Amino acid sequence: MLAVNDDQWRRLYAAIGRPHLIEDPLFATMIARMQNTDAALAVLAEAMTEKTTAEWGVLFDKADIPNGPVNTIAALLEDDYLRETEFFIPTSYDGTPASIRLLAPALGEHTESVLQEAGLTREEIAQASGV
Repeated sequence: MLAVNDDQWRRLYAAIGRPHLIEDPLFATMIARMQNTDAALAVLAEAMTEKTTAEWGVLFDKADIPNGPVNTIAALLEDDYLRETEFFIPTSYDGTPASIRLLAPALGEHTESVLQEAGLTREEIAQASGV
């Protein structure tokens, strides 16, 4: 969820069942929340444990608070809307359809093979990496 102004924070406090925070000097204004960020985030973290993501989504939608689930890459690949809209299909070619066969590599995962393909020996790669 994302509250960016005082009005959204007022609605957020009500949605999470803590309307009294609207008047609390620690949380009543943007400046106060910035000065008390850890405390403000602690209140939200505690509240978020009380309902499921779906339940919060309904409440935040009713309160007009921008929100959405945080997904893993694997969950995104299974998302019905993203599949229906072909979000992960980057281009479309006649006779040669594109596809995603693998996830992006981890940082450095293919460094050695790329450097070998570029003509470096294993010894040169080891020396350059300090191994």
